Amino acid sequence: MRSAMIPIGKIGNFLGYDLNPATGHRWRVKGILHNGRRIRLAAQRIGARYYVSEEDLRAFIAALNSSNNESSQQNSIHPVSISATDADKLLDDFGV
Repeated sequence: MRSAMIPIGKIGNFLGYDLNPATGHRWRVKGILHNGRRIRLAAQRIGARYYVSEEDLRAFIAALNSSNNESSQQNSIHPVSISATDADKLLDDFGV
């Protein structure tokens, strides 16, 4: 089962904080410099909007809370493209 997809502008609501909607986009594009490495929030573009899975949001937060010694390669994985079959399945999951 897939985790819930959260519109990137609504991350603050999901976390229970009052965040500006642009904050999620800034985390996706510029990321946050932490312990000498840049950590970006992975997001998927669906149509004209970006969505973040609960798993990706948790991985992003975990990477920010990690020390220098911990490996966080999975946190920096950001898919560049998605196949048409995968895109169709994702859209079907969203009911589009």
